[in-house]
Amino acid sequence: MKPNIMTKDNTIQRLIGWIILFSLTDALFTHMGIQFEVVEEANPFAKILFEAHLLLFYGFKVALPIILYAVYPKIKTKRMVNRGVIICFIAYLLVNLYHVFWIGMVYYLA
Repeated sequence: MKPNIMTKDNTIQRLIGWIILFSLTDALFTHMGIQFEVVEEANPFAKILFEAHLLLFYGFKVALPIILYAVYPKIKTKRMVNRGVIICFIAYLLVNLYHVFWIGMVYYLA
């Protein structure tokens, strides 16, 4: 039986998986915040998509991380991509923590 060895590529792919989840929760929390009129979409393009159709908005939010997950194994030089993934993971983590904070504040103040 072959031992399960975690490689750097496996770790980065797991982070991309988390980014997909974080981008989906970001879209969901933003949608909730807009519906309850406590936040506005800061990205003008995403705002246009939100106003046009929710599927466009959600698709836009998750499409790029899904594409990255699909093409990552085919990328030959990954050093810069890996750094970008780590930065993106941290940024999305902070965005989601911010969403949890304002959801908690809305709940607390209601």
